[in-house]
Amino acid sequence: MTDETTEFQTVLLTPQEVLHVWPSIQGDIDKALSHGIDEMSVFDLFKDAINGTVFVWITLDPDSKIVCTTTLRFLTQKNVKTCQIITNTTNGVSLKQVEADHRLFEDFAKKNGCSHLQVWGRKGWLRRLQTLSSRQGNKYKTQYYVFDMEI
Repeated sequence: MTDETTEFQTVLLTPQEVLHVWPSIQGDIDKALSHGIDEMSVFDLFKDAINGTVFVWITLDPDSKIVCTTTLRFLTQKNVKTCQIITNTTNGVSLKQVEADHRLFEDFAKKNGCSHLQVWGRKGWLRRLQTLSSRQGNKYKTQYYVFDMEI
């Protein structure tokens, strides 16, 4: 699944592709996870990606250099299935440059039966997420710095 409407190309990796690319993205993912409370290690995330319970997306620049890595997983509660954005790293580009990826993640979530997108993050994400909305115009809402958007 790709988006070729910008100068960047975003690709969902298969578990086999994750094995191949992991050495290039592990450091950025580990850095992103370091902002948490140690609830997940980079090795845990790697194992889940290989097992198909975490989804790894990479964004490539025109020279096929990885400039963004995003990891997602599904959370299923009794009445709601959510797609959680676990990490979103950039390498040499601003988040604004890869903002179009958000639509891909929304479409992926809906295709997989999710009704919400969530970002669990620090307070600084509030400013960044305010500019995003779902195709229906819904915005992220702060819930204990768990940002949730109905899709």
